[in-house]
Amino acid sequence: MTTHLVLIRHGQTEWNRDRRIQGNGNSPLTDLGQAQAEAAARALARFDIAAIYASDAGRALQTAAPIAQAVGHEPQTDFRLRERHYGLFEGKTHAELRRDHAVLHDEYLKREPNFVVPGGGESLVQVQTRMVEACTDIALRHDGQHVVVIAHGGTVRAFARYVLGVPLDVVWRA
Repeated sequence: MTTHLVLIRHGQTEWNRDRRIQGNGNSPLTDLGQAQAEAAARALARFDIAAIYASDAGRALQTAAPIAQAVGHEPQTDFRLRERHYGLFEGKTHAELRRDHAVLHDEYLKREPNFVVPGGGESLVQVQTRMVEACTDIALRHDGQHVVVIAHGGTVRAFARYVLGVPLDVVWRA
């Protein structure tokens, strides 16, 4: 049977609005982000959703709350759905990174799949590997069902690239 995973990126946060790199950092949803979560909940309410999985980041759980209420399932957290860890880049804007870490920022912008930002960061390969593992596990637990997965822009793109066969080093705007 076919399992349907509905992947959702969390709603807009204050750091998204300010164009700061969040990674494993966190900031709350903006009013727009909350409205986005509520719109997703309304759209999903008409489907027979078997389960909700979410990253353990606060912004993902804030997004999950109205969806959980609409579909009648509490979200189960999975740390593997977290956003890429950006190490010392977290909380910074690209302008700040160009000013303070120009060489590292240039390396990051090359999108080399194995590049790791110093300070505990992760590569695109590592992110994709854990996201594929998480979604595969979720799909196997819910054979033939509809499941909502609330994650992050980077992790959703990494999984989509895997599903569509798009290499990690190809520039792709989504």
